[in-house]
Amino acid sequence: MHPLDKANQLIEQGDLEKALGTLRRLLAKARREDDEIMLPIVLSNLGQLYLDLKRPKAALKALEEGLSIAREEGPP
Repeated sequence: MHPLDKANQLIEQGDLEKALGTLRRLLAKARREDDEIMLPIVLSNLGQLYLDLKRPKAALKALEEGLSIAREEGPP
């Protein structure tokens, strides 16, 4: 199972802290590999999770970064 799918499964199960750890690891991997396709996807998921965790500042930061990367890359 892809880590992004695993994070979403954890969110559905209500294990938000474990999902957060999974998304953070996936984000670190995407940054190391300079994966400009996965980065905005992970950041979007991370932003939504931060909203679920009532952390709006962290959510805004993640969502804005993801949007910025997506705009730089443009459509596939």
